Amino acid sequence: MAIKFKKINWGKFSGLPFASILKGFAKSSTDGASETVDAGEHFSKQHSGNIENNPYLQSRALWLDIYGNAEDRYKKSRKLNFRLLILVGLCILGIIYIGSQSKYIPYVVQVQNGQVIYTGAASSSNFDTMKPALAKFFIQDFVKSGRSVSVDGYIEKNNQKKAYALTAGAATTELNTFFKERDPYSVVKKRTVSVNVNYVNQLPNQAFQVGWTEISRDSQSGQMLYQKQFVGEFDFKWDVPSQSEFILQNNPFGFYVTNISWTGVK
Repeated sequence: MAIKFKKINWGKFSGLPFASILKGFAKSSTDGASETVDAGEHFSKQHSGNIENNPYLQSRALWLDIYGNAEDRYKKSRKLNFRLLILVGLCILGIIYIGSQSKYIPYVVQVQNGQVIYTGAASSSNFDTMKPALAKFFIQDFVKSGRSVSVDGYIEKNNQKKAYALTAGAATTELNTFFKERDPYSVVKKRTVSVNVNYVNQLPNQAFQVGWTEISRDSQSGQMLYQKQFVGEFDFKWDVPSQSEFILQNNPFGFYVTNISWTGVK
């Protein structure tokens, strides 16, 4: 009994992915098999004069032909399984890496005098040039969202969420303390507060100075009660955007206020 192996023409599969890896696996397997055939044939040739009339030698030759070099083939199969395990592990790591990437692509829409003059995806090539303008926009949005008090509960809730979406670190704690000391839902029973930003000045070391006017009106009549000037200094940073859908809607570029210091102007 003899085992024959047909040689595979790997040229047909050269364009397929991992063809070289599969070729290596197949070569390892066929090498082991050819060694088995060689062991059986070598034994038959060595005892060619006596094997025809000796049942023991015939059984020995058949055994070597079928099971010869079993330990060697077992080692090669272990190597093959180990390589396949590495390949599967790499595939799993690749899937995890792809799954961890953000699926959201922020777009920038630039408006001037009510007209859209630019729109496009925010890429690293143009993002750095837009950072100063974006930072001014978000710091104004933060002040308006955090300081305004609306009679509409839905708007007020969204304003608070928007303000929190633009904070990180100590600023989140400071904003939380501010909302506890000046609870918007208690304030709105008597008055509303609207915010008009007067100026935004860029300071060194990633900080802004912002001046604004707060206009208080009676919640029932809408009559203006008073105006008050405020000034604040805000530290900020650029960081990786959050994966939260709501935060991405309000803060898609990763702008975060990290420290808050605001006070009234007499």
